[in-house]
Amino acid sequence: MLKIFLILNILFINLWACKGGYKSCRLKMKNSSSVVKNTIQIPVSKNKLLIYSRETPNKKIIKYDPFLSLYLVEDKKQLTQTAIKRLLAFLK
Repeated sequence: MLKIFLILNILFINLWACKGGYKSCRLKMKNSSSVVKNTIQIPVSKNKLLIYSRETPNKKIIKYDPFLSLYLVEDKKQLTQTAIKRLLAFLK
């Protein structure tokens, strides 16, 4: 009984996290610009990105994890304040 209760709570928490349904979650991902050309790009600081990609990115690589396919790269294009605010709003 406890297992069913926990499973249902986790299900409802996941459904509540995306109140507008699948379309709103997809729109948030699109607006955050975190998925680009089959890679996931997460800004770490103003000029550094954490990239998950199976292919080597065309940017200056600072660190690389071959087991997880994670790259810490230096990005010459610095993030603007609006891009950082969009990302933070997406993560909330």
